[in-house]
Amino acid sequence: MHSTVEGVQELVSFADEKRTNGTMKQMRLILPHFRKSRLTVEDFNAGENLNGEVTSTIMFGDSYYKKRDPEHRPPINKWQKFGDTLHKIPQLLGSEEASFALRAACATMSIGIVAYLENTQHFYQEQRLVWGMIMVSVSMTTSE
Repeated sequence: MHSTVEGVQELVSFADEKRTNGTMKQMRLILPHFRKSRLTVEDFNAGENLNGEVTSTIMFGDSYYKKRDPEHRPPINKWQKFGDTLHKIPQLLGSEEASFALRAACATMSIGIVAYLENTQHFYQEQRLVWGMIMVSVSMTTSE
């Protein structure tokens, strides 16, 4: 985090320098060049590329890899792969808000499905179940 803050500070200093020397007085579109970053921080590995320019490589380590669960071994057969797929479903509902939204949608649609079935459409309209759907969705509040 410290190096990130230093990088942002260098960027702000660079922008302030460009403003003071008059480069930014004219309004124009500045397009970035898509080249490899040329960092000059001594904490990183420095090397030379084919042109003889000194470049730096930032090592992020294992931060981009998937986190491993030591109690969950990789699946071997079809049933284990199916179970592994089912194991990934709760990741979609990782937050309390997402699981609440799913519960609210299921509760509302459990009443609303009656409107889509041909045999129960008349009952849905006669009993005014639209109000039931509205009341279920309105009355569902998060409580602990």
